[in-house]
Amino acid sequence: MEHQVRISGTLVETYFHMAIVKSQMTTIVTMFFNLQELPGVVSSTRSIDFYMKNGRGTLRAPAPMVVFCDPSTRPAIQAIREELSTHPTVYVEKNIGEYDFFQLQYAIILNNRMRSPGYKDPNDRNTPAHVLTTMFKIPALFMAYRRCDFPQSTHYMWLDFGCSHMAMDVSTAVGPIVQNPHPKISCAAIHYRSKRELYPMSEYMKWGGPCSLVGTTMTIQKEYMEQFYTAMMSIFFEQLAEGVGHTEEQVLVYLFDRHPEWFTLYFSDYRSCLVNYHRSVHDHWTIRTHFIANAIADGRHDLAAKAEASFV
Repeated sequence: MEHQVRISGTLVETYFHMAIVKSQMTTIVTMFFNLQELPGVVSSTRSIDFYMKNGRGTLRAPAPMVVFCDPSTRPAIQAIREELSTHPTVYVEKNIGEYDFFQLQYAIILNNRMRSPGYKDPNDRNTPAHVLTTMFKIPALFMAYRRCDFPQSTHYMWLDFGCSHMAMDVSTAVGPIVQNPHPKISCAAIHYRSKRELYPMSEYMKWGGPCSLVGTTMTIQKEYMEQFYTAMMSIFFEQLAEGVGHTEEQVLVYLFDRHPEWFTLYFSDYRSCLVNYHRSVHDHWTIRTHFIANAIADGRHDLAAKAEASFV
């Protein structure tokens, strides 16, 4: 189906000039859809007001932005963005349930859930629609890259819309990231996972998906976007074929396992996933306990040393 695109902001040419001078430019990609309209909604699904309150840090971000939204959420998102930022913004307006990605996978995930030993709590927010919404980050990033609304972009940054409810200092931490993004595919590691844990995939993900890499925010160098998208979607479909699936983070961990050379890792907990982007300022105990100790136990002294060297 056709979707509408709306652009706000008047500083496109000025920003492009600044970006050319700095030789790199980051486009932020985010999304927010009315989750109450999705199939299988449960009582624990968070309200629009919750996300609008916690989305202000994201919408204040000092960079061009592509927002995937629907007709019921766009007006509030645009009002907040225009209040907080003058940077150019593109709104891709279409209900998430209308995308082929959502329609073609929903019944598969629902059937997998019916046969799974987990996910029996009727109030569990991780419904089939939730799986597809979190995984939609990957098609959204790729669509933003293919749309090329901001042609000077050298990097794309995913930023969860409501991440202020758990990530610290969102309003101030994004600026240094967009000004100096890492090369390749960059995301935070909070828990080292050995190959022994990850396979067989159906066993590792039987009860959902243990944490490893953070999907709250990621940066992708433009030259890595196509292989990132292709490999992530391939692993996602592999998980569906195995009868499992949880969020995009459980896809990321397998991508790193199979293609570590594509990544520039940094180290954090969820609350520090933005402020630790360039160096590990916070959550040293978490990093030492869940990443460094496990990496050493698996013989990955190189990764352990890299994490230790990131400490301030």
